Amino acid sequence: MRAPALVAPLTLLLAGCVYYNGLWNAHRYTRQAQREERSGEAEAALQTWGLAAVEAESVSVHHPHSGWLPDALVTEGEGRAGSGECDGALVVLDSAAAITSNRALDERIALARARCALRAGDYGAAGSYAGTALDSKDRERRDLAALLAGRAARAAGAWDSAVALYTRSPERAAGVELVLSLVSAGRERRADSLCDSILRRRPLEGDWDSIFAAMAATAGPVATSATVGRIVPRARLTQGARARLYLDDGYRLLSAGDPDGADARFVLAQHAAADSAEGDLARIARLRARVARAPGLDSVAAVSVALHPLTQHGSAVDQARRLQQTLAQLSQGDSTVVAAFRGGELARDSLVSPPLAAALLLGFAERNPTSLFAPKAILAAMPLDPGRRDSLAGVLDGRYATSPYTMALRGLPSPGYAAAEDSLARLFGLRTASAAASLAARDAAAPLIPVPRTGWRGPLLDEAVAPVMAAPTIRRGQPTRPGAPRRPGAPTDTIM
Repeated sequence: MRAPALVAPLTLLLAGCVYYNGLWNAHRYTRQAQREERSGEAEAALQTWGLAAVEAESVSVHHPHSGWLPDALVTEGEGRAGSGECDGALVVLDSAAAITSNRALDERIALARARCALRAGDYGAAGSYAGTALDSKDRERRDLAALLAGRAARAAGAWDSAVALYTRSPERAAGVELVLSLVSAGRERRADSLCDSILRRRPLEGDWDSIFAAMAATAGPVATSATVGRIVPRARLTQGARARLYLDDGYRLLSAGDPDGADARFVLAQHAAADSAEGDLARIARLRARVARAPGLDSVAAVSVALHPLTQHGSAVDQARRLQQTLAQLSQGDSTVVAAFRGGELARDSLVSPPLAAALLLGFAERNPTSLFAPKAILAAMPLDPGRRDSLAGVLDGRYATSPYTMALRGLPSPGYAAAEDSLARLFGLRTASAAASLAARDAAAPLIPVPRTGWRGPLLDEAVAPVMAAPTIRRGQPTRPGAPRRPGAPTDTIM
């Protein structure tokens, strides 16, 4: 009689072990994955979600008649969805939905399905699933629902809906994505003002990096730099992260043609993390800003001297040496037409120094006034030195009035223009079609030809030059290593 009396308590005890040894661990991993997502540790969260799924699956497989089976299935489905294994997640979630009518479990199922719908690009379904938990009694599920529904609306281009949904969630990611949605909707001023309010959510370095990059693409580097200057000193960031954000902002300004503003940012980056890899990068960046202001090769020589110690030691030796090699190519003293145009292109594109590029091109024209390509060099220098544009145009009209380049510039028939371009292209080792013959035939049939380009299929003469500089790649949260720059001097299909 005593043995049967022990069966029920023993059964309950074993059932309790099911929870504490299996589902308890699954719930623990779930909470850990959620914390990692909130702190921006996406890769770690993927792995932890997977562990939650494994632990929960062990409960459902080994104890299919347990009272905790619905919870185990839902937790497994959440883990699979969070780890990106959505095919298996949906099967498990369907099984869970078939055996439960619990509101809390139903909401968790809907949110897991919303995650998978987002991954699959089914934004309508994602918004619908997440919408079922927007009024949940559980704060965490309610906040997550607003975040997922906001992502669905943003991905679908429904900016106003995305803004309204993100506003409902206090999540860090929701605040960041709210700002990004406003930027995408063209409401940069509102986005800028919200940057201050989301500071209390402690956005991460990568969050600010995304915000500033998006704002720069729409509002421009100068307006974005004002936001950087206001936000970065107040944000809760490491010194290295602060320096990297200043470096990125400086390079955006440098590419926009503001070397003075860029240098000011590089100074802040250097002060933020002086004794670090970012500090060395900032020192090199400041020398880049000096080159961008350089009026001639004499200034470049001084930069090379200042750069030399950084090529010998420090955390950015490779980048310093690459910059040194680029500068060396400009000071080799080769006065050929190829060297002049290569140097001008290198100064304009890789070093973002229009004054230096103009000086190299005009130096060639001054040293070789009788060259067929002296007018070409002057034409290429005109948009790089706007202050001298009128005087250079006067030189073309006076000394080079009969040049094929000057005649084409004025819209006059210029049969020699295409031939000269073909000749220059061959000097650069470029393959060319017989453009001279085809354009000469066209000139014979038409009294005027279009305004020429500054080079072989280059930009139109009346277009402003917009040099683009590839800023060094700065790896977030890792030891900094410079990215591979554009290979200087490589043949292209454009000659200035």
